[in-house]
Amino acid sequence: MKGVLGFLNRLLLPHADKFLLLAIKLAEIVVIILIAVLLKKHFGFRYIKKIVRNLDEDTEAILRSAVAYIIWLTAIVIVLNIMGIKIESLITSLGLMSVAIGFAAQATISNFISGLMIMFDRSVRIGDVIEVNGNIGAIHSIGILSTRLKTFDNLLIRVPNRELLDSDVKNYTFFNIRRFEILVGVSYSTDLKKAREVILKALSEIEDILDDPAPIVWVTEFADSSINLSVKAWCSREKVFDVRDIAAQRIKEALDEAGIEIPFPQVVVHMAEEEQK
Repeated sequence: MKGVLGFLNRLLLPHADKFLLLAIKLAEIVVIILIAVLLKKHFGFRYIKKIVRNLDEDTEAILRSAVAYIIWLTAIVIVLNIMGIKIESLITSLGLMSVAIGFAAQATISNFISGLMIMFDRSVRIGDVIEVNGNIGAIHSIGILSTRLKTFDNLLIRVPNRELLDSDVKNYTFFNIRRFEILVGVSYSTDLKKAREVILKALSEIEDILDDPAPIVWVTEFADSSINLSVKAWCSREKVFDVRDIAAQRIKEALDEAGIEIPFPQVVVHMAEEEQK
């Protein structure tokens, strides 16, 4: 046992200063990482609103991400310096790779800039229901690189910020009120003026339908089996689906009570009688 201890002493004592220096550097690195974690947690989530007044939820989310990236980037630079790796020399040594790295980071930089533009554009916000590239969902979060949508069947879709900024986006909840449309077919024998009055009366009895803008009923098409009417009305955006369903039921009941037929598709076949000789 004494021999082993003696061997270790002879091995370690000459390098004690190096081990002590290494231990100090490791301790410094751990402290830097802990400081970065605390800064990200407390500064990013607690003090941003105190620094920037009247900050909405989606802008705050993007700023949180930006602050987190800055904090971690700063921590990495400090750790590299502690390890004796100067960031200037590292960049110089990677000079031949800078072009390749630039191309690789091009999409990331583009998404970063697009995220900032989305923040200032404010055409979409967290909670808005949007449609982009055929995908419909509520905005779950807006990050510095991508935006996440939660679909109505509870799926998560990640949309890069550049794609969101460059695409045609439909925002279904940007304004406080929405218009819905119901297509109603009536038979060709129907008094269209009476049908319009019956439908408008049915809509006026629904509390959530707005009087201004007022509901309208237009004749849109002379179809094969019916005359099609377009019924359009306005309500608050939160109730648009429920109100549309109620309106469809009330219109059907009102037309039935008024004796106005809603025809189903039908084909009339005329048979030519065989000429008698």
